[in-house]
Amino acid sequence: MVEAVGPGVKRPQVGDHVSLESHIVCHACPACRTGNYHVCLNTQILGVDRDGGFAEYALVPAENAWVNPKDLPFEVAAILEPFGNAVHTVYAGSGVSGKSVLITGAGPIGLMAAMVARASGAGPILVSDPNPYRLAFARPYADRLVNPLEEDLLEVVRRVTGSGVEVLLEFSGNEAAIHQGLMASSPGGRRGFWGSLPTPSALTSPVSSSCGGSPPSASPGGGSGRPGCRAPPWSTRGGWTLRPSSPTASP
Repeated sequence: MVEAVGPGVKRPQVGDHVSLESHIVCHACPACRTGNYHVCLNTQILGVDRDGGFAEYALVPAENAWVNPKDLPFEVAAILEPFGNAVHTVYAGSGVSGKSVLITGAGPIGLMAAMVARASGAGPILVSDPNPYRLAFARPYADRLVNPLEEDLLEVVRRVTGSGVEVLLEFSGNEAAIHQGLMASSPGGRRGFWGSLPTPSALTSPVSSSCGGSPPSASPGGGSGRPGCRAPPWSTRGGWTLRPSSPTASP
């Protein structure tokens, strides 16, 4: 909640309920001047380069405070920033509607991406993760769950899709998962990376240079555009919820 605003700030106002975009950018470097704020050369991250949300108070530029409806639960507002990452990754490029999707990594943002992909008409959706507990959370949104320690992910993808997935969304940052995801991609498919990538020299899959299609939609280390702006409208969509749940809870 906004406690005070500086001179000249018209929005947000004192008393507004807000979620914070975590990237504070300079607006002056070449990346910012071309609209690529996610790779600002002087980025400061809330909670990393300056006090974050666990501080009693946080001082941020007005543009980083996204005003929420007063009836939006605080537990939902608190996760809109990572949720925005998921929304942005799913919608980068040509989107996912009517397309087969593989999500590698069923952590919080990967699970949010599965939710958004399902609500956006994607299918079939496959979610891969070696952690059974995390994988179970994806059950309401996935057509097929895959534990790569127990099944051959590439074989499962071929059986489900007939060839390969049209969209790869990578959230794990794991080298093996990245290789598997690239190999599972169909020619001309789109690949979006959000997980922190290993050393580029470690990525030697032939598919990465021959698959064609659109380039990766997110940069190594996480970040693509200023994703927070896409989260608030999605947070109030009907038919599903961002409230905390268990693997057996209904969406």
